[in-house]
Amino acid sequence: PQPGDVPFLRQPLAPTYAERQAAYMAWLLLQKTSDERGGIWTDAGKLAAGATQLNPLALQDGLDFVNAHKDPSDFTVAGLVRLYYLQAGKGILTGEQETAIQAALTNFKYWFEEPGHTEVEMWTENHQILNHSSEYLVGQAFPAATFGSGQTGEWHRQQARLRILRWIDWHARTGFAEWDSVVYYTEDLAPLLNLVEFAQDEEISTRAAMMVDALLFDIAVDSYYGIFATSHGRATAGSIKSGAGDGLVTLQAVAWGMGRFQASSMAVISLVTSPRYHIPAAIEALAQDMPQEYENFERHSIPLTQAAADSYGLSFSDPQDLWVWWGMGAFTNPPVIDSTIRAADSWNLWHYPDFADLKDLAQVLQRFHLLGAASTLLDPQSNGVLLSEVNKVTYRTPDYILSTAQDYRKGEKGYQQHISQAALDPYAVVFTTNPDSLRADDSQRPSYWSSSGRLP
Repeated sequence: PQPGDVPFLRQPLAPTYAERQAAYMAWLLLQKTSDERGGIWTDAGKLAAGATQLNPLALQDGLDFVNAHKDPSDFTVAGLVRLYYLQAGKGILTGEQETAIQAALTNFKYWFEEPGHTEVEMWTENHQILNHSSEYLVGQAFPAATFGSGQTGEWHRQQARLRILRWIDWHARTGFAEWDSVVYYTEDLAPLLNLVEFAQDEEISTRAAMMVDALLFDIAVDSYYGIFATSHGRATAGSIKSGAGDGLVTLQAVAWGMGRFQASSMAVISLVTSPRYHIPAAIEALAQDMPQEYENFERHSIPLTQAAADSYGLSFSDPQDLWVWWGMGAFTNPPVIDSTIRAADSWNLWHYPDFADLKDLAQVLQRFHLLGAASTLLDPQSNGVLLSEVNKVTYRTPDYILSTAQDYRKGEKGYQQHISQAALDPYAVVFTTNPDSLRADDSQRPSYWSSSGRLP
């Protein structure tokens, strides 16, 4: 903690969501909007709270980033979508700005098969729904426009609709490979809330709302006074060392009142500017309840086995199923590596850093049908990205919380998996790692703080 830090609340800051939302909006209006692209989200919230102008530097930085197709510009695209739907034609955006947003959104590459170059790594489960949601809503907004793909907006809307429903159905049945992730639940909630608020198709809006319910339920049952203090499928150093770095604290403070206001993240901005979404009373009550003893058991994802593939009607060789395997981090693991290399050839993915190192050796090994054997014998670092089935348990009392992913891939390589931790307070967090690097930031995965070179 730092001198002058705002305390974390252990009791709801106000009895109703409407009061907490109003309190957050008042707090938000006092915050400075960054000149960088993240300021788009802050301005989307501030304009909804009554501000009368946006920061043009933030908007231009976002547009430049999106137009350069850099990773992760799909985060910014989701912000531009929300800003456009909330403010277009209302006098806040100039005509030139509206035209520039439309051009950036319609020239964006939303999926691998589309022509053109992009650096956006759209294969993980959060990137998948970010791209599908934005593609759907941009297609809905500009149905007759010709996109950079050469297809119309209506064509894109229809393609995205199928992918959205498939994504939601899959995660409704199997949970999230990026289980209980502070960072990536934020990036799931924003595109889903965009669909809830702006999709004209009632089925899409309703199913997206149901998935938001599921994510908020996960957060509620694994939190400790507004801190998402649990095992995570993917974590960053900043998100686990203390509650001050927990990117969902502010969302929890608004949703059920515990925690504190400390950010204008895409998730909380999407929540407070989505009047069509209503937090279920049962989830709010569950989040606020603090019994003397409490246990929660969860299962997420599926095993990377032929039996599991068969039971879900999936194939390791069908490129149409790659989104499932890549969404759970399975790229170079033995069952899927052949399909990954074929897809990299077909979709021209070799410029991505995650694929570039594989190109020459993988293409040679593929000719001799040795990819699977090589993956087994060499066990490349990329195999550690795998987020296969996890069974986790959380135990909580009013005084502490314990959480662990049980017997999870023990002895195998890690990536961002945060296997277990205890928390007594937002600043009193205990966990162990087997560092794969001395780097304290997240430029190396695993890093000193995040995950383990070998999982316990």
